[in-house]
Amino acid sequence: FYWNFGPDLEPEPGSSVLEPISASVQLTHNKSNMPLSSLNTPRFAAFLTLNSLDLTLSNKQYHLLAQILNIIDWQRRIKMNRQWHPGVPLRNNARLWWQFAINAVKAPIAFKMQRLSRNFIMKRASLLVKYVSMYTAMLTKPEIKDLIKIDLKELEKGLEYDEIYIMRSLALAKVKRSSPLLARATQSTPTPSEPETSSYWSSWMPAWAWYSSNQSDNSEQLSTEASDPVDYSLFFDKDTVFAKISAQLIQGSLKLLEYTADGAAAPLVEFNFNNLSLGAEYRLKTDTIVLSASLKDVTLNTCSTADTLFPHVVSRSTIRPGPRTDNPVIEVYYEHNPVSPSLDILVRVTTQPLDIVYNENVID
Repeated sequence: FYWNFGPDLEPEPGSSVLEPISASVQLTHNKSNMPLSSLNTPRFAAFLTLNSLDLTLSNKQYHLLAQILNIIDWQRRIKMNRQWHPGVPLRNNARLWWQFAINAVKAPIAFKMQRLSRNFIMKRASLLVKYVSMYTAMLTKPEIKDLIKIDLKELEKGLEYDEIYIMRSLALAKVKRSSPLLARATQSTPTPSEPETSSYWSSWMPAWAWYSSNQSDNSEQLSTEASDPVDYSLFFDKDTVFAKISAQLIQGSLKLLEYTADGAAAPLVEFNFNNLSLGAEYRLKTDTIVLSASLKDVTLNTCSTADTLFPHVVSRSTIRPGPRTDNPVIEVYYEHNPVSPSLDILVRVTTQPLDIVYNENVID
């Protein structure tokens, strides 16, 4: 990928922003019929490997990028305030333009204050209660499902996604408590069905084999709604780790160039790092989310200072007591809803000492 800022369409020296990359992706799905209890055995896993990621950015490209971002932000603000735009010339219409500026400032404030009013809160509470009741009726009465869906779509136009998610979860929990049929289906141990009665999804999700055509229509409807993304799966919530995503970048670099008066590209600084690892894990059984990141090594080299004794502006420290270790220079671990009952969020950061050299040319 290159960004040519000249009149020609052919790439010029120094116009390449991203060098060619090579990547591999590995997807894994464990089809075991039994719940997976090990932290090292997720139900779904994805692993991405990038060999190298080399970026180059010149001062001209940086200024062009800043201008593009400013134009995008300008267009966003124009679109947001277009409804009050007077649509007349500025000359001899000062009052209309001043009113336009006042409305553009007052509208976001008025919207927030309106949502905090007692009248809005009472109407929204009544709307949410009505939505839960209608969604519960749709789950328990399949014969009127089509009619209720039309009314639900109208109600959802005035709701946020998070509100719809919570209301559906409440309705689904209410149906589970009041329906013995669904309760037995939830508590029963899944068993594989015969090949001739299994659906297409049973090849990917064998635990859903119990959900077959021999169930009654009402049971099938309730089970389908229960396996909706609102409530995840009735079987997968028994797995310790539902999904795990990992990514590794072997090495990467970022070079900053500056074009001189004669048109030559001179490097300013070069940022290098290696073994960048990212991970995400979702434990459906305990509703736990784990995020992790680590960086093995990092260096920032100056290229503008000739014959310097300190070419590394930032590097791993070499002056410290004890033997040298190959631990990552930084490791970050985040866990939401950990196993410990006394914690809601666990954050752990581990760093290694770095050597930082003051270089006026790099800062300027």
